[in-house]
Amino acid sequence: MENLKDASNVQKAYVDWWALFEAGDAEFFQGEPGRPDAFLLPGFSKKEIVPIDMLGMCIIHNMEINEWSLAYARQNVDAWEIAAAYFRLGYKPPLVLINQLTTSPRISIEEGIKILEVFRKGIEEHLEDPGEMGKMLLHIKSNLHGAEK
Repeated sequence: MENLKDASNVQKAYVDWWALFEAGDAEFFQGEPGRPDAFLLPGFSKKEIVPIDMLGMCIIHNMEINEWSLAYARQNVDAWEIAAAYFRLGYKPPLVLINQLTTSPRISIEEGIKILEVFRKGIEEHLEDPGEMGKMLLHIKSNLHGAEK
């Protein structure tokens, strides 16, 4: 987990992916974007692509500006799935996702706990107020442990 690239400050971006695709300036991997919003993948390259389509996400290469993004490939993707996709691609997930986490992730409990640990370290590294966010993470983690039983 120490080798993860930092995407903790990434925010949502809105792009007309289909216009870029029709102009020949975008490539889609593991599905097609279903919405215009996406999250940046800083410093990403094609060789780093791993399977994330089962999480309802796809990868987009904006060739016009040589930028990679993680986008929704279906409706109702939750914050856990976005965080898991980042994690599987070798990134610390965006801290903005913390406020969207629920106690019912659609990923494994083990992966959820690992992601929460990455979020905790991200809060510490970015000197965010560990108070409220830290309490929220502890609450979510205790509910995850309860779900294991």
